[in-house]
Amino acid sequence: MSAFNPEKHGGESALPIGWVIGDFELPMFGALVREGNSAYYDVPWEKPWDIPTTGFDYAFKKRYIFDGHTILLGKGNIAEMVAAQKRMGISRSVITVVNDRYVLELGDFARGDDLMNIALEALTSHPNRFEVFSSIDYEGFTSPGWTDREIRRFNRLWEQGVRGIKGHMGSSMVIRGFNAVLGLPKHHSFLTDPKVELLWQRAGELGAIVFQHLGDAPVNEKWYPFDKIFAEYEEMVSAHPDTLFVVPHLMGSTDNMDRVRQWLARYPNLYCTMSGLVTVLRPTTAFTAEGAESFRGFVTEHEDRIIFGTDAGMGRQYNTEAIYYVYRRWLEDPLGSSFEMDFGEWKRVYALGLPDDTLEKLYHGNLERLFSRQRR
Repeated sequence: MSAFNPEKHGGESALPIGWVIGDFELPMFGALVREGNSAYYDVPWEKPWDIPTTGFDYAFKKRYIFDGHTILLGKGNIAEMVAAQKRMGISRSVITVVNDRYVLELGDFARGDDLMNIALEALTSHPNRFEVFSSIDYEGFTSPGWTDREIRRFNRLWEQGVRGIKGHMGSSMVIRGFNAVLGLPKHHSFLTDPKVELLWQRAGELGAIVFQHLGDAPVNEKWYPFDKIFAEYEEMVSAHPDTLFVVPHLMGSTDNMDRVRQWLARYPNLYCTMSGLVTVLRPTTAFTAEGAESFRGFVTEHEDRIIFGTDAGMGRQYNTEAIYYVYRRWLEDPLGSSFEMDFGEWKRVYALGLPDDTLEKLYHGNLERLFSRQRR
């Protein structure tokens, strides 16, 4: 199928629904909602993760916990998120904002502005509870002035208190979709594109964090080769040693922890989070006693480079309390102990029993150290 021509279809924010579905055969779930010339998938974010009936009575130790990765879902719900934080002993959260979620909001760039405003509202109304990483606005990307415009936009957001930049351009399905939306070659790289690299450079000048996804579900490799993504990401991190890069979900590499070890050793400006239960909990990390013991060794070895995060949602909650419950018991319960949770089917999670000093670094110390390097 020929590339999408924005001018022919009324501008970059007007993407023909049939064109996208026919080209990508999106493996999404939920109902397709059509709004004029754009569409989005009404995804049922509420997952069947249940807290045991004793969950809220569980005696968690009082700690200072800074969740380095939460996201906005739907239109967001600040009050609901604050309540979930308080119930599960979370002191602060970073809200990561994206408007490049083309798989959910097909071609409708303007929806990202709504999310950005919600995040800034949370920051203003609860300054001691939230920090914000902004989106990248790719509308007009093919125009000559895009880079200057986007740097000016980020400078304004920085002045409003934004701490970093969030992107999904290390995710194969998003790369493939945005290349199509913008009429670019299907294997064009955003990570190493000179127009975007100037934004990474500006982040380095300010000390802003670049929070960039890397890798995604294996089914998506047909849209953009994973080896290409990892090579491009490594090139980007290597080319900008003064920029702080944080990769969620253990770099999307729980099946290749040697890669994580090598990259952390090679690039002192690179950090990772352990966010996202679906992407992080594996037999090698949580579902066997041997996996837990091995993963505990990895965490303690790299305790200065790992940031606690959950990927929990603000808005139409997918049981945020359950996510916090699992993480806290997984990290804090004694090594050798286990508990069961309902992830759609009952699974036994084996705890890591991390030392208090390690938990202090993961829960808040490492992220606060990165923030302290920012030039404000």
